Order: sequence, then C-alpha cells, then structure tokens
Amino acid sequence: MSPRVLLIVSAAVLLLAACAPAAAPASAPAATQPAAATQAPATSAPAATPKAVSTEAPAATSAPAANNTSGAARTFRIVSEASQASYEVQEEFLAGAVGQLGKKLGLFNPVGSTNAVSGEFAVVPGTPPQLQAGQFTVDISTLKSDDTRRDNQIRRRWLESSKFPNATFKATSIDAFPAGFAEGQPVNFKLAGDMTIRDTTKPLTFDVKATLQGDTLSGTAQTNFGMTDFGFNPPEMGGLLKVSNPVTVTVTFQAKEAAGQ
Repeated sequence: MSPRVLLIVSAAVLLLAACAPAAAPASAPAATQPAAATQAPATSAPAATPKAVSTEAPAATSAPAANNTSGAARTFRIVSEASQASYEVQEEFLAGAVGQLGKKLGLFNPVGSTNAVSGEFAVVPGTPPQLQAGQFTVDISTLKSDDTRRDNQIRRRWLESSKFPNATFKATSIDAFPAGFAEGQPVNFKLAGDMTIRDTTKPLTFDVKATLQGDTLSGTAQTNFGMTDFGFNPPEMGGLLKVSNPVTVTVTFQAKEAAGQ
C-alpha cells in the first residue's frame, strides 16, 4: 500500500473512533456499590414492646424468722453416771437436838443428792429451738445426805419416797432463748413443764444454763418450790428440828445425742 493510501485509511480509523459512543466504565464491586436512591428502605421488624415493670416490691429474701423450726429433730438421752439431782433446804436444830441428836444449835443447809437421773428429749433446731418431747425422772428414794437418819425419815415419814419413789418432770416448752447462739458457748434459757411428786402435779420452770458441743449437751438446771405445793409438810420434830418450806432443786446433767440422729 502506498504511503498516501495508508495515510487516508489511518485518518478514517481515527475519525470513526472519535465518533463512537464512549464505553461505560466498569461497574464497582457490588459490596461497595451504593444503594439506588429510589430503593425502598428495608422494613425493620417492630421494636420489642418493653415488659411492664411491676411496682410491687419483690418477695422478701431476708433470713428466716426467729422462730424457724426447719430441720430434723435431735434426740438427746441423759447420761446417768455423769448427771446428778440434788435438793437443798434450810433446817434449824433446836435445843433438844444438842443432847438427843448430838447437833449444834443454829441454821444449816443440808444437801441430798442422787445419780438416779434418767430421761430424754427431742429438739428441733432453730432460734429458738422447739421442744418436741421431753421427760425426766429422778428416783428420789435414793437421795443421800450427810446424815442417814435424815435420809431414812425422808423416805419413810416426810417425803414418803419409799412409797412414791419417782419424781417426774415432763417438759413442755423452751422459753427466753437468746437470739444469738453459737455451739460451744453456754446459753441461758427457761425450761417449762409439769412436775409430779408423790401424787401431785404442778407447773414448774427450771432456769437452765447449757452448752452444746458436738453430740453432747451439758449444764445445770435449777428451780424452787414449796414442799406444801406437792402435798407434804416440811419436816419437824418437836424441840429438836425444824425445816423451812422452800426447796431448791438443782440438776447437773450430761446428755448424748441418740445414735443415728
């Protein structure tokens, strides 16, 4: 092809290229392409309706009430060889006692005691603990003091314990138990119940000081009553001896939790 013809063809090609419509630019990746302006906005799910807020106070979650009695009952039995019941009275020896009984004039406080103590009680733990059952027996015919003549007269004549050998206390409630209680620490409370001596039963309350240590409960219980409350008069021997009506009874006890509790 001659140079002239080549020039004409090249000019024609350039003219055609200039008149052709411009090619659309390459589309941007879909991930970065903006949404069309006319596209309807996506319909969002309605916002969750908030739950109504209760204006009532939530249920109390405080500690159980003071009279909580939850838990199984624990049964304790008196250990006789480690326990003792005793009485104390005030007696006055009169002039005649000097020659006939060989006693000194004046006031004395004789004590008689016995280890013949038995019984058991069941307690439901709590503050205060609840007494489920409890009964204690003392064989008062075995009471011994420092004078066998006194002991014999008590058995045969005054208390008639040879005829009514057992004094029985049936416990009914634990009262005045303190709010604070820790195992191993002594605690004071009252044990109320019914005392039977001879053929007479009267309500009676013991002041108790006790300590719980593991499976052992030990302590003392004390009460006072009049002999005439239980149907017998204070001992008296004309010109020799006179005994006051009030009696102090003290029980020193040890009780072990029953096996299997």
